[in-house]
Amino acid sequence: MTAKLSVFYSYFMDRQTASSSSESSERAPYEIQIQGQLDDRWGEWFNGVEITIQDANSRFPITTLNCPAIDQARLRGILKKIWDLNLSLISVRRIADSTQDE
Repeated sequence: MTAKLSVFYSYFMDRQTASSSSESSERAPYEIQIQGQLDDRWGEWFNGVEITIQDANSRFPITTLNCPAIDQARLRGILKKIWDLNLSLISVRRIADSTQDE
């Protein structure tokens, strides 16, 4: 369980090092899924992110942290808190910004 998060964290940090400074300061919304159930009280501890629960009555609920447009430093801080709580990370997904012109 912890090894998977460690591998992800190493991959994530390698990508951060490789990205340019302008890209790393870019803000974007993210969706982070973790195994287990966290109630709304944790939202403030995770810097005010919105928390939703999928399959709350099942044996394996999934908590989704919906992060507004955040920079890479804040994302790293949230991932560190997940690590500190020894939670199982399922996914981190950058949400496409529909307001960006292509």
